[in-house]
Amino acid sequence: MGIRNSARLLAILTVGMCISACATVQTEPLNTPSGKPEVTLTAEHERATVAYIMNDALNRGYTIRKQTDSMIMMERPITEVMYRVLFGSRYNSTPNPRIIFNIIKFGDTTRIVGNIAIVTNPGSGYEYSNQITTGLAVQQTQDVLNTAAAMR
Repeated sequence: MGIRNSARLLAILTVGMCISACATVQTEPLNTPSGKPEVTLTAEHERATVAYIMNDALNRGYTIRKQTDSMIMMERPITEVMYRVLFGSRYNSTPNPRIIFNIIKFGDTTRIVGNIAIVTNPGSGYEYSNQITTGLAVQQTQDVLNTAAAMR
């Protein structure tokens, strides 16, 4: 009886995850040179764009972990159960979504490229990063970059 209930619960969870995954999957990479969220803008707008990106991240519950002239790294504990089941480990059941923006300055332009990952065992020697290249989070990150670049 216990095995039958466990199998039923597993089947329900599997179907639920498949349905929710199908509802949010973007199968094509973004139409950018890197296939990742990115924007190219004039160098004079870089500071305002970076400030907007950081402010938006804080508003979404992220913590800025590191910032240099060429990079911003932010992350937050994940709350969605599906990600905890798929990416959690027995050492740490709460993975972190991590976004790293690389800021590349060349001539009179600045290119900002986002990299999104789900990090298992964040901050430990057993940290493992799963790159996210399609999906809702990728599109939302591109939308933030587009909005930031448009604010001049």
